[in-house]
Amino acid sequence: MDKIPDDSKGHEENAIEAQATVVANLLGLVNELSGNIRTLSESVVQLTSRTKLNRRLIVAVIIGFVLDISLTITMAFVLSMLATQNGTTQQLQNEQVLQRTEAICPLYQLFVNADTVNTRTAQKKQAIANGTDPNLIDQAWDVIHHSYTALNCKELVGGGR
Repeated sequence: MDKIPDDSKGHEENAIEAQATVVANLLGLVNELSGNIRTLSESVVQLTSRTKLNRRLIVAVIIGFVLDISLTITMAFVLSMLATQNGTTQQLQNEQVLQRTEAICPLYQLFVNADTVNTRTAQKKQAIANGTDPNLIDQAWDVIHHSYTALNCKELVGGGR
């Protein structure tokens, strides 16, 4: 019997080649997927680090915002207190001027007008009679004249020496 060439061997070889081609294609796809997975993994790592950085930045912005609001409120309070103090200071200055013009300077004016040679001589004689130093009389009058000048009473009340 003659051997008939077996087409099934050719067919098997074609099937094996086809399978080898499919396997090679699949390996290529697997390698490509592996590369894509590496790329995706690197991207995930980068996104994770960016996310952490973004969270830190968000926290920093929130802290800055809270500090800004706190400092703004504190500054408003300080400015309010300063304005109140300025008003109080102005009130005190007005009261001091009023006291000087209405009470203290007119009193000093009476003392300054009463300082005459005759008055000092009489006071010194009385000091000697009492056994005190007559120079204290001159010192007392010097203090009165200095206070009169220091308070600027001459301009406030007018007159005097």
